[in-house]
Amino acid sequence: MVAMLPHMYEWIDDVTPRIFPLTVAGDEQQIEFDLLGCDDRRGVIKREFQRQVLFGIDWRVRSRPMWLPFRREFPLMAAGICEGRRRWGGASGFARYIMRLEGKTMDAAMMLLIHQGITMLPLCDGILVPQPNIDQAVFALKQASKELLGFIPRVRQK
Repeated sequence: MVAMLPHMYEWIDDVTPRIFPLTVAGDEQQIEFDLLGCDDRRGVIKREFQRQVLFGIDWRVRSRPMWLPFRREFPLMAAGICEGRRRWGGASGFARYIMRLEGKTMDAAMMLLIHQGITMLPLCDGILVPQPNIDQAVFALKQASKELLGFIPRVRQK
């Protein structure tokens, strides 16, 4: 399977141990997670990232400590997230917009493969192809992403 991973998740894996606190304090609650002892370290970080940077309801900076390091590392993407939330009606509207954009990207990649006569099975964020066609699937995902998103995400073979 070939899967498309947004660059931001690659960045999370690289910088988390250095800059993100292990304790996130909110107004009414305190969420603690020990990244070293967690079986699903990447999953915990990804969920917190989605909550704090993309789709969280509480948009105050103090309740989302991942935001400032993310904004320093990706100022244009951070501005785009803020604009997207304003433009699409908050977190829910922005989430729907992102899902549609991902779907359009996957559709474009699949069409490139279909035109080449490559058999594939579309999945949520990936394409299942026969082993000999992996390079074409990777190229199709990168090409579609570049055209529709304006950047090439990391594409991984599972």
